Amino acid sequence: MLVAVSYLYMDLRSSNQTQIDECRKEMAELRAEQKQAYRALKTADSALSAAITELRILNSMKKI
Repeated sequence: MLVAVSYLYMDLRSSNQTQIDECRKEMAELRAEQKQAYRALKTADSALSAAITELRILNSMKKI
């Protein structure tokens, strides 16, 4: 009986470790995607800021 319980404990423990490893791998992938999305957002924000500034300049010069 003790052997069976020990086996089940070790099997459960290794199964949990596998799940933890898979979660860590997935979390690393999600962090990489998050960084990429953040860079794209910063680029878009910079482009929008430049466009708004240019429109303000053109508007103040009465070219629009």
